Amino acid sequence: RGCFVRLSNNITGKVLMRDLSDDFITKPEEVFLPGQLVQARLLSVSQIDSEAKLSLKDSVVIGDTKAREEVQKIKVGSTLTGTVQRVTQDGVFVTLQGTSLTGLARRAAAITDEKKSLTEEFEVGDVVRCKVLTVSKTSLKV
Repeated sequence: RGCFVRLSNNITGKVLMRDLSDDFITKPEEVFLPGQLVQARLLSVSQIDSEAKLSLKDSVVIGDTKAREEVQKIKVGSTLTGTVQRVTQDGVFVTLQGTSLTGLARRAAAITDEKKSLTEEFEVGDVVRCKVLTVSKTSLKV
């Protein structure tokens, strides 16, 4: 899922779901309308099929200054509120409330009962409280 952006007559850019926005979007077709003018950053280009990979995230297009400022304020050991963005077999991605940052709660840290799956415990949109275990100020990972 994601969207396509026409860059020229023979080059189309592809934007993956994770690159659409710093905010959580469930229905990209409601946010990005056909014919809408957008500002994007080019991530890569395939010379074989003339396909470009793009990002529409403000933190990527405008710069990650906002994210760098936000990650400076987050302290290891603090408890934050967030919204579940995605659940995978490896962990739960949580958008931290009041920021543009998304953190990953790995499986071992997310649940105590190893017999349960993460999808049994968490659903997209759940509001959760998270304890910060690590913060990387260089890679902007929480």
